[in-house]
Amino acid sequence: DKHEFLKMVIMRTYRREKITFKVTEFVQNNLGEVFTKSPPFDLTAAFNTSTCSTPLIFILSPGADVNDALISLAAANGKDGEFLKIVSLGQGQGPKA
Repeated sequence: DKHEFLKMVIMRTYRREKITFKVTEFVQNNLGEVFTKSPPFDLTAAFNTSTCSTPLIFILSPGADVNDALISLAAANGKDGEFLKIVSLGQGQGPKA
């Protein structure tokens, strides 16, 4: 809808902080909800495609925590204990990683 797109352009000019939500709404209304929803993350499938030269690296948003799922997956594959290394890159952990 041209009217909806023009409203979005005006919003970008005056209310830049709200444009992300408006673009999501625009895409959902014009292309469908399938383009705005993230698929659920399948840790097992990601693990199965990883190798020693392509490790799993998680970039998480604040408050996100995959440790429990990662520890469960390691235990299910017999890789818990000394095989599993979890390192946060915050607070001076870069050299350790």
